[in-house]
Amino acid sequence: TLFTKLFSSASTTMLGREYAGKDERKDYDQPNVCLYGSTVPGTLYQGLTPSDISNGFLSRMLVFTASNPDPDPRDDLEAPPPPPALVEKLKAWHAYTPEPPEGTGDIAAMLRVWPAVCEVDDDAAAVFKTFREQARKHKAKVRGDRGLDSLWARAAERAWKIALVGSCGEAGQAVVIGRDVASYAVELTERLVRGLVLAV
Repeated sequence: TLFTKLFSSASTTMLGREYAGKDERKDYDQPNVCLYGSTVPGTLYQGLTPSDISNGFLSRMLVFTASNPDPDPRDDLEAPPPPPALVEKLKAWHAYTPEPPEGTGDIAAMLRVWPAVCEVDDDAAAVFKTFREQARKHKAKVRGDRGLDSLWARAAERAWKIALVGSCGEAGQAVVIGRDVASYAVELTERLVRGLVLAV
């Protein structure tokens, strides 16, 4: 329940719980929860209930299934160091703080994180619009079938998020989502949702 709530609260402030005699309440401005987990398909799907499918919990996940469930053992377990250029890029993003909107007072500018706004070109917008319509058709086709329609409910939103991540280049530079990244995000999202539908 908490994860579902956090997922949909990215543009708000989520109030923490208060306990008598404890430290002051801790609030979360624009929470952005990202969880990564690994397991075998049987364990994942056995742990889900029908309500996890119909209430939107599963539709908030990106579930990747390995193409080879039993890979050959590897002896070269020592991982090479990450590329220096990648390390520098990650450090730059970690240190990056978007500028607040023009006219924001000094105190308001310090009290919260102001998200950077990205642009979407016309070709990418058309790709997303087409996918949104396709997702609605898929949703209508499986409506009433064990809650499978809910798996398509957030497909367009997830495609947008994947495209946003894929479009981020250098920290501080304007981000523009183009057709290639949008097409990739849509293709990936559709494949993942179809996989979930089949698994369920």
